[in-house]
Amino acid sequence: MILGRAISVASTVVMALVLAKWHDLHATIGHVAIGWTVGEDILTVALLLLLPLIFSQSPNVMGA
Repeated sequence: MILGRAISVASTVVMALVLAKWHDLHATIGHVAIGWTVGEDILTVALLLLLPLIFSQSPNVMGA
């Protein structure tokens, strides 16, 4: 799961380079594609920050 998320983040850079090479970076399709991958990147960072909480072995006791 972590490897897949890391690859998806790297794809944003590759997509931006390809869109720039094809001169589509500032077209509507380029904006949609970059916006979508940036949204994925934000969700990836949130997931990576939550992984230790999701898979922690000790119970999380509030107020103790």
